[in-house]
Amino acid sequence: MQRRRMLLAAAAAAAAAPGAQAANQIVERLIPPPVKKPAHKFPRVLSEWYGEGMYEDLEKQGMGIPVPGPAGRRKAFIAFDTQCPWCHRLHEALVPLYDRVEVVWFPVAMLSYWSEAQAVAMLSDKDPWGRFLEHQDIFKSTKKPYGIQVDPRAVWDAPVKYRDGVWTNTKIVRRNACRTIPYGVFKNSKGEFIPLYSRLSTEELARIFEL
Repeated sequence: MQRRRMLLAAAAAAAAAPGAQAANQIVERLIPPPVKKPAHKFPRVLSEWYGEGMYEDLEKQGMGIPVPGPAGRRKAFIAFDTQCPWCHRLHEALVPLYDRVEVVWFPVAMLSYWSEAQAVAMLSDKDPWGRFLEHQDIFKSTKKPYGIQVDPRAVWDAPVKYRDGVWTNTKIVRRNACRTIPYGVFKNSKGEFIPLYSRLSTEELARIFEL
């Protein structure tokens, strides 16, 4: 720190003397300007993400909440956290497409201790989809915890298979390199595994789903 002050003082004196331009060049060499950090950009496609693994693991081992509707729809799997605003927005973007795509929402516990409690409440409900919709309908009108109000201690009274289901979902998305939520996967007609992430519009989603 003392050395830096001495350099600044010397540089200032040199700049005030004749030949200020040369002195300023010395200042730039001695005290380089701070490096401007690049703007943060959301990683739309995660570099280490394993789409096929995520799709197959969720299909075989995951515990999700399927969107009811006509049989024969194409399937998409999405991992979400109940306390995630971007998950809520992705649901809103998908609403117009639910009659043509069977989205299965897999709750995970990543953001808050409320996440597990709310996820268990949804999965263990006699109408999981209705409970999911209730959560989404009141999400914006509540403060933390957002959405349905639950007692976190109630998870201990729920059947253990639902708690295991939440943590199995969580382990699946982690081992397939999902570092952000929401994140999902769709298998298109070419057999390609396409990522689904926040900020996608209804129009972009429709193109991904080949509608």
